[in-house]
Amino acid sequence: MINFSEMDKDTPEFFGGQKKTYNGEFADSTIDKNKPTDYQPVTPYNPLDIERAKKSLSIYEDKIDEMAKHVNAMAVNSNRSVEVCTAATGQAADLAKKIDANRKGIVDDAYKFYKGITAFGNIYIKKLDAVVAVGKEKIGAYQYEKEMQRREAEAKAQKEQARLQAQMDERAKKAGVDSIQVPDIVVPQTTGPVRTESATASVTMQWAWEIEDVDKVPREYLTVAPGAVNAAVKGGVRKIPGIKIF
Repeated sequence: MINFSEMDKDTPEFFGGQKKTYNGEFADSTIDKNKPTDYQPVTPYNPLDIERAKKSLSIYEDKIDEMAKHVNAMAVNSNRSVEVCTAATGQAADLAKKIDANRKGIVDDAYKFYKGITAFGNIYIKKLDAVVAVGKEKIGAYQYEKEMQRREAEAKAQKEQARLQAQMDERAKKAGVDSIQVPDIVVPQTTGPVRTESATASVTMQWAWEIEDVDKVPREYLTVAPGAVNAAVKGGVRKIPGIKIF
């Protein structure tokens, strides 16, 4: 059986503010380079040194290849071979956890920095989002009102067109001639995008819907709820009309 218990003894160590030198000593990353010393200062610790981070993980590569070769060549055809294969896959799973822990350790400082600065920046972003929301609400209220006025004017124009058309039809009928088609009355467009050098504001009217009676909805507009079915099957349900559970 492969023994991976010694695989970490050459692993490069990462520390929050220090770096381990080849002779086992620690050198402070904040060392004053202008201060006279009796030794050559090491390169300061850099948590974003991708090549060094890769090197700290790549030491496992040969052992992983050896493990893969061992498991791929294994014949599982007896109780004993099942035990051996189980042990080997267990070692692989343990190594994966170890590598994942090392990976997280490498990026931990950078991730904490990312979370901290992101949370701090979000304070201002949320305030600005509120400003945008208030502005949009006010612009929307104004443009909705303008759109309502336009629709009212359009309805009034259509009513006037119908009145004129009826009048023309009546005159043509009395005169025994073909009637004249009254042209559509064009209502000026009162809504549209407002553009400035920094932004554009607009309101779009869209059709919406809501269910009044689900029993009357045609079948083609209905779908099965996978979440509800999964929950039922996990709960022990084994028969649902129209659904095959296997």
